[in-house]
Amino acid sequence: MLFLYTHMFVIALSPSVYMPTKAAVRGLYGSLPDDNKFRAKEGYKTVQNQRVAAYLMAQLQKMDRLKDHSLYFSRAVYRYYESRRRLHNDSADQRESAVRSNEKTTKKRRTQKKLYMQRSTVLKTKERKYWDEIDYRYMTDESDGELDGKTMKETHRPSWRSSALNKLIEKLDNRLAKKKKYSLHGIYKVTKIGRHIISVKCS
Repeated sequence: MLFLYTHMFVIALSPSVYMPTKAAVRGLYGSLPDDNKFRAKEGYKTVQNQRVAAYLMAQLQKMDRLKDHSLYFSRAVYRYYESRRRLHNDSADQRESAVRSNEKTTKKRRTQKKLYMQRSTVLKTKERKYWDEIDYRYMTDESDGELDGKTMKETHRPSWRSSALNKLIEKLDNRLAKKKKYSLHGIYKVTKIGRHIISVKCS
């Protein structure tokens, strides 16, 4: 049972009466061209949305089968606007989430490509053939954070990477560490903690 609140009293909205009105609003709205529909990102009192609401109300008034339901027209139109607004907000949140996910993926891929290229500069001849059989996706992933107030990066080694490749990468990293003009993660001091590598920015 739904309730319509007025200034003077509360009227019970019987589903058998209210639902036909709600269905009529949905049908009328669906027949509107896109330019004449609610602007869900705007408030209900804006010019465009009030124009749409007035049109829907006028069309409902013309329906003989709903002539006894006029008390519910305004409520039904407003509730339909609310449903469109919720749908818009949910879609906006999903789009924002997708953008953040894409940005994270792009950053990860950029870091992996950088690691792959840096390590390739210190390969020995006998190692290059094996290295050429893999690509940047075999490199570690990184996440940002802080340690004792300092910027740090935690790198996560792929669990599916072979032990032979892990050993080769460790050799390459050691060679890079000896070349002072290179730094594996920018200007960072690299420290191993368990299975992870904590890289603390030196500044």
